[in-house]
Amino acid sequence: MFRPLPFAVVVALMAGALAGSGIPKLYALSERGVKTTGKVVQTHCENHGAFKVRIEVNGKPFDVGAGGAGVLCSDLHGGEAVTIYYLPEDPNVTSGADPRGALHEAVAWAVLFGIVLGLASYFFSGIRTNAS
Repeated sequence: MFRPLPFAVVVALMAGALAGSGIPKLYALSERGVKTTGKVVQTHCENHGAFKVRIEVNGKPFDVGAGGAGVLCSDLHGGEAVTIYYLPEDPNVTSGADPRGALHEAVAWAVLFGIVLGLASYFFSGIRTNAS
């Protein structure tokens, strides 16, 4: 026998996990991230507004991906300075936005997404059960 409530809970958890897939990275950056200024070296605006930035870590240059951060990719030009947060143990893990604020936002969206899809699946599975 089909039970709508357990199904809705599973859907809600899966939806929240999917929506929150970037949360571990943002959490690590909020705890251990280093704020620095990098120079734009390349833009890929057609790829979700992404761009590449050159930063220095322990005197070595790294070209890292960035995006978002409240900066419009189309407004950026090569050599322009932008703020980047990176993990010292892995400079390829970056965020162009303040990771603390981005973490709170990501958690809120994951919870909201999970609740909405959980409620929708419960509602629609209840209709299906009642119609049968």
